[in-house]
Amino acid sequence: MVSNRTSKRQAGFTLIELLVVIAILGVVAAVAIPNVLSFIGKGNDAAAKQELLNVAAATSAALASNPPVDPTIDDAQIIVGVGVGKFLVQNTEFKYTIDASGNITQGGRVS
Repeated sequence: MVSNRTSKRQAGFTLIELLVVIAILGVVAAVAIPNVLSFIGKGNDAAAKQELLNVAAATSAALASNPPVDPTIDDAQIIVGVGVGKFLVQNTEFKYTIDASGNITQGGRVS
């Protein structure tokens, strides 16, 4: 009869055990989430730098294969016809401004 009572009591988890597990999960999440977010931020920075290098290489190729083109002004924006787009392997995630001498400025994300 004694063993019958103890087996019924040990059939489930106590409230204390559940609270301890929840507290441990909370501590692990509090430590892990900031680290994961910093890895994501570093990945975005690295992707932006790599894309800028790709655009710079495409600009160099476009300027080397095309004769210099005079820039035109359209709505207070300078447009240079160097044909960089055909030298890019994929679409860019950011906006870029390229002047006639090949200087590149990276802007915000393409929406």
